[in-house]
Amino acid sequence: MEFISLICADDDKYFRILYRKIFSRRGYAIRVFSDGQEVIDAYRAEPSDILILDIDMPIKTGLEVCRMLRQDPEGYNVPIIIVSSYDTEEAIVNALSAGADDYIIKPFKFAELLAKTVAVLRKRSLAASREMGLPVGSLFAGKYEILDKIGSGGFSNVFHAIMKTAHESTEVALKVFELTATLRNDKEFMKLFLREAYGLSKLDHPNIIRLHDFGSSSNYYFLAMEYFEGKTLYQIMTKTGQFPETEAAMIGYETIKALAYLKSHKVVHRDIKPNNIMIVDSGDVKLIDFGMARQIKEETVSIKGLFTGTPQYAAPESIQMRSDIDSRADVFSLGATMYYLVTQEEPFSAATPQEVFNERFRKNTEATPIKEIEPGLSDAFAGLVDKMLALNREDRPSVEEVSESLRNIVCA
Repeated sequence: MEFISLICADDDKYFRILYRKIFSRRGYAIRVFSDGQEVIDAYRAEPSDILILDIDMPIKTGLEVCRMLRQDPEGYNVPIIIVSSYDTEEAIVNALSAGADDYIIKPFKFAELLAKTVAVLRKRSLAASREMGLPVGSLFAGKYEILDKIGSGGFSNVFHAIMKTAHESTEVALKVFELTATLRNDKEFMKLFLREAYGLSKLDHPNIIRLHDFGSSSNYYFLAMEYFEGKTLYQIMTKTGQFPETEAAMIGYETIKALAYLKSHKVVHRDIKPNNIMIVDSGDVKLIDFGMARQIKEETVSIKGLFTGTPQYAAPESIQMRSDIDSRADVFSLGATMYYLVTQEEPFSAATPQEVFNERFRKNTEATPIKEIEPGLSDAFAGLVDKMLALNREDRPSVEEVSESLRNIVCA
């Protein structure tokens, strides 16, 4: 089943309980809040697929949340449903004018809320696909039949597609980059993109998602990767909470094997985080999303002059945009990911990712020692994670040392 994450907000405790009950039973991952400002903070920290908001809430109303998100590049397109007891034409018009996609009057029927949620999500997904000229059923680059839009972020959208060749049809995750006109027409950028994609296409490891194809079509650049049914670590934790130490160590061990392979090929992933590590239905751990990967000592293919990583998990040298980034940056990010897996707290956090970046760019602040948050962790696990998060990369363990330590913890 497709993973759907929701944020629901209502100042009435009864409705917060009701939302959790309705959507949890349908397998949706739900976060519930009582105020509009909490919604803004939560969405900026981790975007959601859809928002369901009451109008009257303290500090910020549902309409204020709508207006703020519609003015935010990260939230202008998120589906929003207003659920309110106001049943006047004026109230409904005001909500839709503020940016809501639909309006439901309390009290409502469960079936109505669920049906409108699905309908709004489908409508937005189809609209986003059409904006790129990739509606469901269309053919991209002459051989990719678009089945569904399954993700987005940064400068790209990801589609579930069928890659059709003369000999076979293969399911793929098709990542299509939306770049500025300047970059689309930059021949040097295209050369770098194709060179690095070619390098990634030669990678072959059981813990790394396989790149089938790459190129450009109609001013879009794309990567066609293996398609798997499964969930990212973040998606799993949204439903079940933090991982036990033993499971986190096993996930870390499988991931570090992928990083060791990348190191041997002089490739740095640069965006290790819970959203980029997947547990597929077979139980295997897969490192995904190589949209930021780069060859050591080569210019990045990401947007020139801008930091495009995830500041909550990025190494200091990545935050500082140094040109000599190596595998120790991935070690740091894996340490930050393992920190999150067992605490459900990011080692570096603020109200927004931009604030995290600004703070870490100005100050090289250390993460709180992990045992201060989870005292029950073993000394071996906690000590390893703290070392992986060393600000000076010379003080971090190597990929090989992390692998050996995690193997010992898993086998203990």
